[in-house]
Amino acid sequence: MRQRIIPLLLFFLTLTLAACGRQQGDTIVTFEERDSLPSHQVLEEEIPFPTVPMEVLMEKEMQPPVNHADFKAVWLSQYDMTDLFAADKAQFTRYAEVIFQKLADSGFNTVIVQVRPNGDSFYPSEIYPASHYVTGAYGRQLSYDPLEILADQAHQAGLSIHAWINPLRLMSGDNLEKIDPKYQIRAWYDDPEANGTKLLQVGSLYYLNPAYPEVRDLIVAGAREILENYPVDGLHLDDYFYPTTDESFDQAAYQDYLMEGGTLSLGDFRREQLNLLIAGLYRSAKEVDAGILFTVSPAGNLKTVYEEDYADVYTWCREAGYLDAIIPQIYFGLAHETHPFDQTLLEWAAIPRAESVRLFCGMTLEKAKTGTDPYAGSGKTEWSQSKDILSRCLNLVRENSHYGGVSFFSYQYLFHPLTGKPVEATQAELSTLLPGLQAAKFG
Repeated sequence: MRQRIIPLLLFFLTLTLAACGRQQGDTIVTFEERDSLPSHQVLEEEIPFPTVPMEVLMEKEMQPPVNHADFKAVWLSQYDMTDLFAADKAQFTRYAEVIFQKLADSGFNTVIVQVRPNGDSFYPSEIYPASHYVTGAYGRQLSYDPLEILADQAHQAGLSIHAWINPLRLMSGDNLEKIDPKYQIRAWYDDPEANGTKLLQVGSLYYLNPAYPEVRDLIVAGAREILENYPVDGLHLDDYFYPTTDESFDQAAYQDYLMEGGTLSLGDFRREQLNLLIAGLYRSAKEVDAGILFTVSPAGNLKTVYEEDYADVYTWCREAGYLDAIIPQIYFGLAHETHPFDQTLLEWAAIPRAESVRLFCGMTLEKAKTGTDPYAGSGKTEWSQSKDILSRCLNLVRENSHYGGVSFFSYQYLFHPLTGKPVEATQAELSTLLPGLQAAKFG
């Protein structure tokens, strides 16, 4: 069990107001690792710093994780928060307060917050460097602790908060060279033997190779650092596992394995490495606090997940000791030509699960905003032709007793992260979705 302490520094900050500045427009922009980040911005008007009662500030009780029987979550990604980080601490706190209150008012009870997209951190870490999403560039120091604020504000709004990490994906080589050599990923990058084995470049980015115990240990240690230092209620992984099917990615490790008498195929070898990693993360989470939920959200296409991402979701679900819940990203419409929502929902429900493993459904609001799905074949225009697709999909989830909840990607399709204004393009879908979500009892 972790001690949850709300820093007294917040009390003194209530005596001051945030600085003034200019507010950006309503456009949400997403960034790839190689892209430049937007310049720092602040609010146009002064906003009062949220006041916290002294008895709350002084609280030092041991509190168990807060998780809800019906899982109603939203993913809060780095892209949702990029412009928020540009604010100072007081403004960021105000932004977080508004975001979480809007989610709570909309009927959600859980937020899954990205804290490590590229082998970096959204909090002061001894293991990973500060993320450029927070600081504006690698090599800079944090001026405040975003995760501390996010955890506090989520709980004040009555939400569970789960820390979302991407375990294998790192930054580009140019950015690796900007971070302090004290970090292990930089040391491996500089080491001619490790660069090409423990971490490898795929496209513009580097990735960790989970075939090495020391790599898995680093990932687990980074997750444990979060769980031991922040009052988060869960640990979450998304769908980025092996970045390629190319045999050269882990050729050295696989050849060493065969030389030692191993008999697994390359695909099974890769799945076993991820099994070891997932089991290690689960075990570490439970050692910190048995109440922490460990969840994994693979892509929705089961064939791709197993054969190309090498994620052995069948083992993770069937055997205890890997995860608490799986959240497949069923980001398809009802008219999708190859993976219609209803069929995919049933495919995931048919996977045998241990009694301790729950099943939630991942859904997306992105197509409701864009009005199209270019990968849906003959069903690509259904999102512009109908404005109740998500509510109909939610009804299918509610009717299926295997599912214990839902999670939606992502916040920026509900509200603008800076202004808090509803996103006009998704309002028609939300007008039928949210009442059903608020009334939903799953399982």
